[in-house]
Amino acid sequence: MAKNLRQPPPSSSVVRLLDPDAVARAVAPSPPSPGRSDTCRSGACEVQSAQIVKRELALCAETDVTFERLIQALRRASGTRLSASHALRAVVRALAPHLRSIELETVRRGPRRMPGNAAGAVAERHAFETQLAECIAAGVRANPPPQ
Repeated sequence: MAKNLRQPPPSSSVVRLLDPDAVARAVAPSPPSPGRSDTCRSGACEVQSAQIVKRELALCAETDVTFERLIQALRRASGTRLSASHALRAVVRALAPHLRSIELETVRRGPRRMPGNAAGAVAERHAFETQLAECIAAGVRANPPPQ
């Protein structure tokens, strides 16, 4: 199980992947480009052409199965051939309104030491990721969408 830290962990490129500000920037609308926008029927909104940022993610077998199940469920329900990128972008957009409460929940639970990538650290990585998932779920529950 992950241990509480006495000092905040150092910043690294991996930590930036979990930085709420970085996620907010990733899902923020891109600046308007001339001649590349469409107006909605009501005229109240514009859809910008999105700049694609390529990222590589490493999933464990269990997470890959879950992600594939999510993709298949969205494909069946929407009747489309959406890609893994569509599904992940949708998940990030769904979490975007909750970033502050997710961050507060993570801070409330205290800093953690990230486990290593060695083959023998599988259980520690699983526990660490489970704790992050619990923080995300608690943050989403703490900030329900307006109805």
